[in-house]
Formats: sequence, structure tokens, C-alpha cells
Amino acid sequence: MKGDRVVMGDCSKSCASVKLDVDNILYDEPMKNHTSFKLGGPADIFIEPKDMPELVRAIKSLREQGVSYYIIGNGSNLLVSDKGLRGVVV
Repeated sequence: MKGDRVVMGDCSKSCASVKLDVDNILYDEPMKNHTSFKLGGPADIFIEPKDMPELVRAIKSLREQGVSYYIIGNGSNLLVSDKGLRGVVV
């Protein structure tokens, strides 16, 4: 664990330095707002791409920057620790 959050792989960059070309970016976003069970602490960064091209650009950018990311879709049947998640949640 790094800090109090669950690590999703190795977040090799500080979340403050992540650069994304996405309209909807939320920082320290409670995952309980995005899961069907309404559970979960904050994700470092939560992005919600508006369309497929924006999603592709975001994933490509995250890979190029070496940033950990996790794709949750609609958040159905997903349990997230109250400690939250490190990295970017899509």
C-alpha cells in the first residue's frame, strides 16, 4: 500500500502531474458515487469520457505517461475499499 489507498499497479507519476485531454475529470472522487453498491473511498482521479475517441485518447495518454488506470464501466457489482484507489479510474 502507498499511503492509505489501495494501489492499482504502480502509479509511477504523481496524480497532480497527469495530463489528460478529457472534459470530465474529477480529483479525489468518492467511488461510492460510481458503484452499484454505493461503497468506496476516493479515487485519485476519476474520468468519464464523453465518447469513444475521448476514451481512446485518454487511455493512450495514460499509457504514454506510465500512469496506472482501471476501467470500471458502469461500476456494477464492484466493491471498492473505503480507503480508495490510487491512479486513474475510467
